[in-house]
Amino acid sequence: MAVVGTALALSPLVGQNDTTLVRLEQLGGHLAPRALLDTVIFEQGEITLEEALDLLVTVGKIDLSFNRSRLPLEQKVSLHTGKVTTVDALLSILDQTATELVITTSGQLVIVPSKTEQQRP
Repeated sequence: MAVVGTALALSPLVGQNDTTLVRLEQLGGHLAPRALLDTVIFEQGEITLEEALDLLVTVGKIDLSFNRSRLPLEQKVSLHTGKVTTVDALLSILDQTATELVITTSGQLVIVPSKTEQQRP
């Protein structure tokens, strides 16, 4: 799920990114880095969310920002995607955690806790 918004005080996880923005249907038609359309293959099995995000940044050549203290970085996720686009691999990982993708108006990719998790007591 993509949400347009702004985010402050984030720790960027920076790769060798392609800063060209394109409109992505998978993300509700929002502008996002073209690199999200590149095809990647992951056969990592179960790894931590932090390791999965690091791999996506490196292999997918994207930049991600997030507040490390607000994400379940030690939670195990499956990164056994086969051949998919970077955006599909990212969304697959986020679907396994209580996190979601926010895309700022400038196309920056931000990982945040999901709203449903924030509303729990």
